[in-house]
Amino acid sequence: MSPVRELCEVLERRRVGEYQALTLAAPQIAATARPGQFVHLLAGEDRSFPLRRPFSIHRVERPGGPGGSVEVVFDVVAFPARTPLVRLAEDRGRATITGAEVIALQAAEQFALYTGVHPTDEQVRRASEFSRS
Repeated sequence: MSPVRELCEVLERRRVGEYQALTLAAPQIAATARPGQFVHLLAGEDRSFPLRRPFSIHRVERPGGPGGSVEVVFDVVAFPARTPLVRLAEDRGRATITGAEVIALQAAEQFALYTGVHPTDEQVRRASEFSRS
């Protein structure tokens, strides 16, 4: 199956306990998506924020009537590195990546985009440690 690209409208953003939920009008994506799959979101059309962000799909409303939608739930806190959501996933034996690791990887990608130089994993790790010291 090939990826589906769709311009989505944000229908709702709301708090869900300690987290945020974002509901998107996305009938093409909703037609085949299932909870647990990922969508990559790109904010804006002007490319001022060039990197897509992956979000796990929490809920899908199939097309019908006005159309379909997908909902993602996310935590907007990067620090502390072990957020409540990360701790919950670890307690359930799930693989995790901390907010600090995400920020370091995003910074490395942005550095590569701006300079054409790709830092090594060791350089990313050391920069991440330095940023938290």
